[in-house]
Amino acid sequence: MEDLQSILLPGIDSKRPIIIAGPCSAETEEQVMTTAKSLAERGIKIFRAGIWKPRTKPGGFEGIGVEGLAWLKHVKEETGMYTATEVATERHVFEALKHGIDILWIGARTTANPFAVQEIANALKGVDIPVLIKNPVNPDLELWIGAVERIYNAGLHRLAVIHRGFSSYDKQLYRNMPQWHIPIELRRRLPNLPIFCDPSHIGGKRELVAPLSQQAMDLGFDGLIVESHCDPDCAWSDKNQQVTPDALDYILNMLVIRETTQTTENLSELRHQIDNLDNQLLELLAKRMRISREIGQYKKEHDKRMEVMRDDRKKTFKQMVDDSNNVVADELLFTSDNDFFKGMSKKQIKKWADTCMEFVYQDLGYTKEQILHATLHMDEKTPHIHCVVVPLIRKYDKRTNTEKYTISKKQYIKDKAHLSTLQDKYYQRLIDNGFNLERGIKNSDNEHISIKEFKKITKKLDNRLEKQNYLMTRDFEELEEKLKTSKPTITGKEVKIDKDTYDTLNNFMNTSKRIIKDMPRNQALFKELTDYIKSYKDLENEKRNIQVEVKKLEYQNEKLQEENSRLHNFLHSILQTLKKFLHRLLKTGTEKDKDDVVSEIKEYHKQDLYDNFDLHDIAKNTSKEQEINDYLYTKDYDYNDKDIGI
Repeated sequence: MEDLQSILLPGIDSKRPIIIAGPCSAETEEQVMTTAKSLAERGIKIFRAGIWKPRTKPGGFEGIGVEGLAWLKHVKEETGMYTATEVATERHVFEALKHGIDILWIGARTTANPFAVQEIANALKGVDIPVLIKNPVNPDLELWIGAVERIYNAGLHRLAVIHRGFSSYDKQLYRNMPQWHIPIELRRRLPNLPIFCDPSHIGGKRELVAPLSQQAMDLGFDGLIVESHCDPDCAWSDKNQQVTPDALDYILNMLVIRETTQTTENLSELRHQIDNLDNQLLELLAKRMRISREIGQYKKEHDKRMEVMRDDRKKTFKQMVDDSNNVVADELLFTSDNDFFKGMSKKQIKKWADTCMEFVYQDLGYTKEQILHATLHMDEKTPHIHCVVVPLIRKYDKRTNTEKYTISKKQYIKDKAHLSTLQDKYYQRLIDNGFNLERGIKNSDNEHISIKEFKKITKKLDNRLEKQNYLMTRDFEELEEKLKTSKPTITGKEVKIDKDTYDTLNNFMNTSKRIIKDMPRNQALFKELTDYIKSYKDLENEKRNIQVEVKKLEYQNEKLQEENSRLHNFLHSILQTLKKFLHRLLKTGTEKDKDDVVSEIKEYHKQDLYDNFDLHDIAKNTSKEQEINDYLYTKDYDYNDKDIGI
């Protein structure tokens, strides 16, 4: 590696130490920008921030992801600083390059995996960018050099290494043991390879950053990569080892840079450390062998008991899920009748779907993270939305003095009164967004019939009664007026009145007769309404019977799910085998074969049988790799009448 090139970028002083500084993790855009501006004011030229964070244990903050790369781009535009971040996969490399990151480094856990390093090396072929390689987690110099060689063999000659210490079973002063003799030996073997020190990860405490930085300078290291945060005590990761920009500026100004290298640890002390480590390694290996034998013996003696324990755990979990009081997930259904959707365009239906999801988020109070599945179905009788949510809430546990998550549907829909309020909010939200939704009478005990049938019956009855009422009222008023002005004459058993009054009275009587005649028809209409009500009561009884059947079907569904899981695993194995076959065709097949494979895997991708990483695996190191990459970064889907994820 005698032809290694300088990692220095334009405007960076070659004078020791070269400083790379910034927070352990990019947390928010405000935190990134505040820290970057403060460091830039103090002369720092290279800004670092972790976008993807491989954590030792699950549950910790594992990085903001691709979103944070846009923040680093903003730092570059605002301050003029160069940017650096860690990459661990091929995808990380592609995203970092796409966002204009200036320097990449490979983390300790990634360096320990030759396959991961080779994947990164392959992704960097043809790219001219400085790459820094951290030492592996364990003290393995050959593995460290091997990682450097893999990146070098990919055609990248602007390389450097980062010494961040080595994990130790018996941690005392340092978070990671420095073991300075290892980077010293690396410098002896590869004298042209720049070495950076990471005092933050070696020490694990901000008070150790200064002495470790000085030690690195005494050993002739070329630079420092230091974790600096605008508010370290509130950092989302590794808060104990991060320093403020002011503290970093003070540490750097206090460094003594010597022209000749010397070590503050004498040779005898270094040799003593090696002897202790050798003894510890032998003791640890012996302990491991003893424990391994005990594990084997335990499994042999308790195999049947462990099987019972596993079955009991499955049973307990099943009981928890099946318990009616434990709603693990809740399904929400949004729809309406044909009259509501009549004449709507797809754009209007999509707006209705968005309005429904606004109701879920803003009125019901669910977050996007609680939505397992939300799909607008367009291929059935009427458009409808299936939305599956997890009623997850965060509770404070007084016993453990911690916050924990639990499942409670009542926190979102408390009771019938609350449900009624939510219905009002849903109605109002639709009205506010321009949708015409008809509602029933609130607090009514009446059974439901179809709106169309009810309107048909009531309209017929209202028209008839209105007409009859009008005729009777008219004739009665006319008769009343005639009787006031006329003077009837009573002679014996006869009453004599004038002809006009007689005609009016006769008309009134005829109208009354017609009304009496129509009474059976009116009664028939009322009976028809009553029959509708009765029919729906019958439907209630049928509903109860159906609920019993549903319970039976739920049991059958559970069995079908088990079978589905088995078939899913079988399909997965088939798809993995098919991946290998398609990859082989892309390497050895004819040009027509290759074109056919590309078309096929694109279709599989659209059907969600293969994801982005699957397509990368199939096309990797083939003539069609670039075509697949272009497709993944420019894909566009046509909804047509397919289900739409919302």
